[in-house]
Amino acid sequence: MQDMLQSETSLRPSIWQLSHVKRLGEFRRFPQLAGTTTGKFDVVVIGAGMFGLTTALKLRERGVSVVVIEAHRVGMGVGGFSTAKLCSLQRTMFSQIRGKFDDDVVKAYGAMNQEAINDIEAVVRKYNIDCCFTRATHTTFAMNASETE
Repeated sequence: MQDMLQSETSLRPSIWQLSHVKRLGEFRRFPQLAGTTTGKFDVVVIGAGMFGLTTALKLRERGVSVVVIEAHRVGMGVGGFSTAKLCSLQRTMFSQIRGKFDDDVVKAYGAMNQEAINDIEAVVRKYNIDCCFTRATHTTFAMNASETE
């Protein structure tokens, strides 16, 4: 299983990739384009990860013609080598923003992050995507007093 994933890149597979393959058997393969694509598209999305595919889907839902270009496999880029998590609490980002902007900006930042997670969840439900989407709590903690600043 690990060999199959590692053969596509020089990187070791992430725990997310390994658990996905263990659960489903392998990653779904899509046919490689043969020859030249002669169609015209309004938008070219580079990368078939969570962000690229969501962008392409949202554009298609609005009637925009889109083509997605991926170098390797769907979900095997940045998201595939992370924990593939969506999170509205990124370390101490709120404290950093609060140090430079007023509370309205901090609230807007939090609301945008939460809206993005809600949007992904809606897509998962609408299209019945088997991706193990779950809501979970998130906690940021400090190991010492200096980390609370």
